[in-house]
Amino acid sequence: MLNKMKTDYMGWIFLIGIVLLILEISFKGGGLLFSLAFSIGLIYLGRKFSKRTIGKILFFIGIISLIITVLNMFVFRFFLIAILIYLLLLYYQSKKILIGSIPF
Repeated sequence: MLNKMKTDYMGWIFLIGIVLLILEISFKGGGLLFSLAFSIGLIYLGRKFSKRTIGKILFFIGIISLIITVLNMFVFRFFLIAILIYLLLLYYQSKKILIGSIPF
């Protein structure tokens, strides 16, 4: 049962990732896809030649460029704003409960 649960979560994560990628393509075009593919290619080559120095350099350049590309995505920024709003709502609700529980 635990194995099925892990598979379900991975399926949902994959599905959400595809939907977010489609949203990103519809908002900004396919420019980021090339950058993502290039970064993934560098990571792949870096892992393939990981015994050599050039492999390690390619791997870290790929990781850095992948992080920069993901941080520049519109969907990632939207997701961060949604998390911030959610945390602010939780903070407001916790303060409201604390203020309401103070006897005067």
